[in-house]
Amino acid sequence: MCYATFRTGEDLAMEPRHQFLRNRLRATERIQQILFCGALIVALPCHALAFGAEGHRAIARAAESLLDAKGRAGVQKILGSTNLADIATWPDDLKQAARGSGPLVKNPEAIKFNHDFPKNGSWHFVNLPLGMQSYTDNGPFSDVNDIVHAINGCIRILEGKTTPNFSKLQALRFLVHLVGDIHQPLHVGTGYFQFDANDHPTLIKNPDAALGKPDDVGGNDLFFSSSKELHAFWDTGLVEQLAGNNFEQLAAFLSAKMNPAWMNSHPGDWNTPGDDHSWSEQWATDSVHAANEVYSGITFGNVTFDTHHNLRRIDIMFAPSLQAYTSSHVDRETVQMVEASAHLAQLLNRLQWK
Repeated sequence: MCYATFRTGEDLAMEPRHQFLRNRLRATERIQQILFCGALIVALPCHALAFGAEGHRAIARAAESLLDAKGRAGVQKILGSTNLADIATWPDDLKQAARGSGPLVKNPEAIKFNHDFPKNGSWHFVNLPLGMQSYTDNGPFSDVNDIVHAINGCIRILEGKTTPNFSKLQALRFLVHLVGDIHQPLHVGTGYFQFDANDHPTLIKNPDAALGKPDDVGGNDLFFSSSKELHAFWDTGLVEQLAGNNFEQLAAFLSAKMNPAWMNSHPGDWNTPGDDHSWSEQWATDSVHAANEVYSGITFGNVTFDTHHNLRRIDIMFAPSLQAYTSSHVDRETVQMVEASAHLAQLLNRLQWK
């Protein structure tokens, strides 16, 4: 999927290859508008910041307490400490730097990394139709630069594979962050649509029918007010309902849920089975299933297209209300974040550190 702000509103989602031209056109138009105003920007995909900064730090902090001796030693050797929270937002800061803002905007390491890996903004997500039964590598909706491939690439680097200009520290930063992202349902599942003669949208869940259709880029194009969109609501709005906007407080909230009584009453994938090198595929599959809950209780209204009839915005309404929608989805948000912490620790404990 992932939370504080998951994908920040202007990110473009990875889609099938035959949608490439449409996406590039959308990106080009946005860049031209900014350049026309005299601004300078680097055109990288930039979904919302899954779980937001505080959410990512909280997930990482809660995972720290679950590290075993092997996991702690591996992290310590690379990081010099086990303070995972300190590195949890580096990949999002990297995206901001590519757009000319944020704490890394003049950082030489960030500048070089964005130059060497210009598609790293796409590593934060994969856009699967809501009816997708499982993530399929080399399928019509996967991509070599999607989040599943990025997580697996970080694992390979940490386990000894040498990748030019990609250090183990950078791999650890990305791994900590992306495990959070993949558990945000809207970093994995997205709505695809067809439109009638009056441009009324109908949500398409079937993958075969969704192929080639416009999508809402992980809820970034679904607005429930003039400026509030669904993706950001799952990134930050719901997260703040859990324990405010302080990451230490939120981490304590997540850690308190990691007990048999709560887990038994909240079904989840608490221990991912099988080879850890395929865990990211299982997590993506779980998140697209969870994304179906995200879209429940939503009705679709007015649609806005650009001059080329590319989708820009769909107005949505919550039935019966935003308050009711929030109340009914707080548990799902909690489960996703607790799973992210548990799975991050389990993966770090399982790695064959080199």
